[in-house]
Amino acid sequence: MAVSSREQVAFAVDPSVVFQLGENLITDEVQALVELVKNAYDADASFCHIAIDTAPVADADAHFPGAVGRIVVEDDGVGMNDSIIRNAWLKISASPKRDLKKAGKNTARGRTPLGDKGLGRLSTQRLADHIEIETRQPDSESEVNVWYSWNDFRGAADLTAVKANRLLRPASRRSGTLLTLWGLSTSPHKYDDVLRAFK
Repeated sequence: MAVSSREQVAFAVDPSVVFQLGENLITDEVQALVELVKNAYDADASFCHIAIDTAPVADADAHFPGAVGRIVVEDDGVGMNDSIIRNAWLKISASPKRDLKKAGKNTARGRTPLGDKGLGRLSTQRLADHIEIETRQPDSESEVNVWYSWNDFRGAADLTAVKANRLLRPASRRSGTLLTLWGLSTSPHKYDDVLRAFK
């Protein structure tokens, strides 16, 4: 005879949802790069430099050796600390900028944040297979290095099963963020069109 059983069960998120969000919210490579530039603007950066290299990565010490091509996005903004990395960048859809805008506040430079949906991190999946972040806040004695692969989301049983690598180390760079996207996810000649869009 069957016995009744009652319990509360937790929701789970399939990692494929992350790709669906990126595909639905980011239309193409140009918009993806624009989202990253918006991140630099919101971080009060005075510049945002983008470099695209379509050659295979030859650096054997790189986190993703053998990746074909990379995109480097660098700014001198306020950067991120370990807490922001964990609770904003690595938390899908979380955005401190949303609270800032809701409160009617601006950045230290008087800028109204442009982004508030967390699209910057999702846009990177349209550009490359792997992502690395090196970031430091002003006056901080340490910097954060985080790297992970979008490929790890494919076939994972649950979103919590996907892990990012994180290294907290003594500061060796100025404040700001260096974002490197490894392994271009589209054909190299496509980026000729992308660069023309930014000129």
